[in-house]
Amino acid sequence: MPVGSLVGIAMLPPAGDPIRLVVRDGRLHIGTVSISCVAQKAWKSKIELPLDPDLVTVLRLRFLYPPDRLERAGLTRRLAKAEEKAGKLVTRAANILKPLNITGSDLVQMVQDHIRRGMETK
Repeated sequence: MPVGSLVGIAMLPPAGDPIRLVVRDGRLHIGTVSISCVAQKAWKSKIELPLDPDLVTVLRLRFLYPPDRLERAGLTRRLAKAEEKAGKLVTRAANILKPLNITGSDLVQMVQDHIRRGMETK
């Protein structure tokens, strides 16, 4: 749906209270205005997160939902950024722990185990 159409409707909403919204034949009808749209069931795309989730909560999404569901929920980019941040943290930690022969791979495995353990207790 074109964003401009929604802005126009918001600026000059249809008369009446309540305003009736109907999706029919590939169109969203708002009062007497109709706009082409694609209907999508909310339960298929909705993934609830806290308002400001911590890094582990976002990383856990990879283990809880398939990629297509994350995409529909609009969380793919957010998850990628979280994974990038976690990767940088693991790299820094591996450099610090190198004298103890602890590798980045060891730390990645530890982080994944930690995330999975947290899922079992939730």
